[in-house]
This record gives sequence, C-alpha cells and structure tokens, in this order.
Amino acid sequence: MPITPERPSSWTLETLYVHFIALMDERDKAIKAALASSDIAVNKAEYNSEKWRDSANEWRQAMDDREIKFLPRTEYTAAHQALTERIGVIEMRITKSESTGQGLKQGWGYLVAAAGFMLALIGIFVAFKKG
Repeated sequence: MPITPERPSSWTLETLYVHFIALMDERDKAIKAALASSDIAVNKAEYNSEKWRDSANEWRQAMDDREIKFLPRTEYTAAHQALTERIGVIEMRITKSESTGQGLKQGWGYLVAAAGFMLALIGIFVAFKKG
C-alpha cells in the first residue's frame, strides 16, 4: 500500500532500529549455521581423505608385495633353461642305461645260446662215442 498524506507510514526511528537489529540477528544466525555446516563438511572431507590415503597406502603396499613375490622373467628363463638341461642329461642317462641293459640282455641271450649249443655238441659227441 502506498504511503500518502492521508495514510502516513507507521515506521518510526525506533521501529526501524528494532527491525534493523532483528535483521542483523537473523543474518548472524544464518552465518553461524553456515559456518557450522561448513565445519561439518570439512571434517567429513578430511575423514574421507584420510581413509582414502590409508586405502591407497594399503593398495600400494599390496602392489609392492606382489612385485617382490613375482618371479622376474629373466630369473624364470634362467631357471627354466637349467631345468631343461638337467632333464636332457637325465634323458641321456636313462637312454644309456636302457641301451646298456638291452646289450646286457642280448649278451646273456647269446651266452645261454652258446652254452646250449656247446652242451648239445657234447651230448652228440658222447652219443657217437658210446655207440
């Protein structure tokens, strides 16, 4: 409603002062609430940041442990080559042992055959001498 000479304003210096003080109090309350909210938000952010750092440190330590426990490719290659050579040596020994065994078996077979042949000849010779 517009202020007119017939209808003067109800504002006085005293009411303006009371109104201004009320506005300042409301502003102060709003600022205090905003500061309290920002303190809570900062505390939460710091807590979350600390938790993230702890988690990152655990992850970093796990990756370091993994790297330490993993076998490097160069070591694997050297160990694999050494095992391959040892297997080759063992295969040669087994082959040689089997070859020697085969030769020994054949030698015994020839010896038994020769002994049988000699006994047969002696038997024939004795049979002719008697008869």
